[in-house]
Amino acid sequence: MGQKKRILGVLAGKSLPFQSLADLAKGADIVFAADSGQEVCLAAGFQPNVVVGDLDSVKERLAEVEYRERSDQNFSDCDKLIDEVRELGEVDFIVGGFEGDRFDHILASLMSFARGRVPVRLLLGQGHGKVLWAGEEWGLGAGTFSILPLGEAVVSTKGAQWELHHSPLSFTGGGSLSNQAQGDVLVKVEQGCVLVIRDRVELDWEEISG
Repeated sequence: MGQKKRILGVLAGKSLPFQSLADLAKGADIVFAADSGQEVCLAAGFQPNVVVGDLDSVKERLAEVEYRERSDQNFSDCDKLIDEVRELGEVDFIVGGFEGDRFDHILASLMSFARGRVPVRLLLGQGHGKVLWAGEEWGLGAGTFSILPLGEAVVSTKGAQWELHHSPLSFTGGGSLSNQAQGDVLVKVEQGCVLVIRDRVELDWEEISG
């Protein structure tokens, strides 16, 4: 089996390391921007290949960029981005621009990732995250990590300072915040969906493909 296509998606949030985003863009096969995510791409020094969404926040249509208007207001631009990527089949998918000054947009994007069921990593201002569903697991190296349930979930860990053993987590009941890994740690989701965040760990295509 050959290498999966590398897809970078860019949302409108600007609280991210622009150089890291630009480095990811250089290694991507396709760069999608969700509506005004185009402005984030330009601020980081590159153009997207495709812009998707209702396009109401696009300041300028660039000649080299393909624009795919999807005007259904029942779905967010993040939903529309995920739909575009889903149609490509099995890919390596990273999203930047997740964090910004609109907290409602951050929460809405989290809901989009939870229901979208497309494997995704998130480039964050400090570190990166990965969305996991029931039956999935993630091996982490040393460092600080958090597990945030997107709804109700049951999670186990192996190798963490504060272990979880078939532990029920929920959005209102709490998760596992700033846990510590002295060496390799395995996070396994038994039910539900969670976001796992690795603090201050850079994200690159080799890490996601490994």
